[in-house]
Amino acid sequence: ECHFQLDANIEFISERCILLVEFVFDLNDKNTFEIFYNKLNNNLMEQKVFTWKQGEERLECTIDSTMNNFLYKKFYPIETDRELQKAYDDFDPTEKSSILQWKNKINEVAGIDPDICGVRLMINSSHDIENYMIVDNCNFFDIHDGFEKCSDKHSIYNSNTNNDYICTNELEVNNIVRNFKNYLLFLYMINGYNISLQIWSTTIKKESDELITNLDSNNEVFWEDLRLKVEEWQLHFGSQNATRSRALSLVHATDLLHFNSFNEQTGNQWLDVLDRKQKLMEHFVDEIKYSLKNLSTPGYAHGEQALQKTSETTNERILFLSFLAMSIPMLGAILSPDITIKIKIVSALILLSLPILYFTTTKISKRRLKRKDGIRNYKRQKEHIEQFISYNKDNIKEIEMNDNLVDDVKKESIGFEKSMLHFNQKYLDKLNKKIK
Repeated sequence: ECHFQLDANIEFISERCILLVEFVFDLNDKNTFEIFYNKLNNNLMEQKVFTWKQGEERLECTIDSTMNNFLYKKFYPIETDRELQKAYDDFDPTEKSSILQWKNKINEVAGIDPDICGVRLMINSSHDIENYMIVDNCNFFDIHDGFEKCSDKHSIYNSNTNNDYICTNELEVNNIVRNFKNYLLFLYMINGYNISLQIWSTTIKKESDELITNLDSNNEVFWEDLRLKVEEWQLHFGSQNATRSRALSLVHATDLLHFNSFNEQTGNQWLDVLDRKQKLMEHFVDEIKYSLKNLSTPGYAHGEQALQKTSETTNERILFLSFLAMSIPMLGAILSPDITIKIKIVSALILLSLPILYFTTTKISKRRLKRKDGIRNYKRQKEHIEQFISYNKDNIKEIEMNDNLVDDVKKESIGFEKSMLHFNQKYLDKLNKKIK
């Protein structure tokens, strides 16, 4: 049994919706320190149940569950917040403007501005434990054995074996931690952009695979929807790229990446890591632009073919009108005094009904065809939603069967997945109504 104190400091950065969480473990004896230093990893955070004293109250839960409680009940309370639930309930996948309304509502209610990556509505998250920053007041470590000084101003040392940082002066730790947080902040920004780009890449691949199987489709609603959809995607991506460029420019214009608490060698190593990641991310951005441009080509090519068919239809109508013009002499014959009035009336009605019958039949035929094409398009959307529903159900089963997760973490994770399943089922019901 060991005793320690845990404080959590959370910083929220609006760009990429980053939560920078600093867990501060206060360990007073060497035995407790060695246990935590050797075992502190994701498994300890997620699986080990501790007994906590919080004021007069005693709680039994994992460290990770305290963060889940904050995320799902305060930061993004999808299970309890009526306005947030309404934003999902009001989403209608058959309305083209609905996704933008959903994005704006989420931003208004939760303060989160999610990227629209094609048709993906999911808000993704990623987390990991980075390096440890250890304040060694009790001289548990021999700084002369396996450590290298990495600051000209402060008593900060870097481990040669696991890249952890040791500070031997508690009074200096705030300046050091601020520099380290700034490094992580920019690293998380790049990682956040990469998550968005990966979703874009997955969406474009899925759309391309589906397009390949429908290249010979005569469904005009499909082609019109494709053209408008890709144009909308390009605008969304352009907007995200403008926001991304502005944010990166603002960071580089400040002293955020001036790691003055560390020596030049350490600062340059961090800058090299960030520079490589930013260049790879920018290359990824160019690839997505290129892919979106290629994705638009079949739609434009089909549009030109449709325009040619429209021209041919116009020519047919001109010929039909020419036929009517040739029927004018027939009108003269009808007006002849040698023909009875009944025959004249019947002949005139037949002659006048020809264009009306032609245009009415054409209009009804196009309307029926458009409705059938629309239903086929809704069925395509239905398949996508059914895949999301299957994904949610599989996640729930996987969490339920995971014996490594404690009950409170299971309950919170399953509750979130069930909320997503509930909303996806509502989307599916709306599509089914349209299909009927």
